[in-house]
Amino acid sequence: MSDIWDERHSRQLIKLGDESAITRLFSDYRTWMYTVAYSFLNDSELAADAVQQACIQTWLHARSFDPNRGIRPWLKVIIRHAAIDIYRKEHRHSLCLSLDAQTFTAREVAVPDDSEKVLMSQMMQASLKAMHTNERAVIHSYLQGKSQREISRQEGISLGTVNKRVRAGLDIIERTYRAAVA
Repeated sequence: MSDIWDERHSRQLIKLGDESAITRLFSDYRTWMYTVAYSFLNDSELAADAVQQACIQTWLHARSFDPNRGIRPWLKVIIRHAAIDIYRKEHRHSLCLSLDAQTFTAREVAVPDDSEKVLMSQMMQASLKAMHTNERAVIHSYLQGKSQREISRQEGISLGTVNKRVRAGLDIIERTYRAAVA
């Protein structure tokens, strides 16, 4: 019975931002958090980075913890978001996109005679030209690694609209790619 009370008491302390309770939380769940991060990233260094980022986010957002719910689901959301952020940063496109009010062009950053990158640049340019202006702005932000929620705030549009524009833009990019490799 004392173990149940200790867990409930610890959950309350986490909610209050108690340093020793949060430190114990990290100690008890660090390996599990690493396993979750590794399952998303499949890279030990990136998984360790995700755990570190998640620990910071957990510390900063301890007050959002609901002590009546489980610790693992709360931590899993935090570690998942940290892993997604790291994945996006590590897998950004090798293209540098520049946004102009009238045109949206892609130019390559790498060695000019690298045929694969030139082809990717051409496909991206064709994709972007096929998009509506409002889709271009959203895709530009999305490819820079911004979350859909961040884009919603930045553009002053609903999250549902951002989701539709991202999906439409990615569909155009996919169709362009498929046509180029067919």
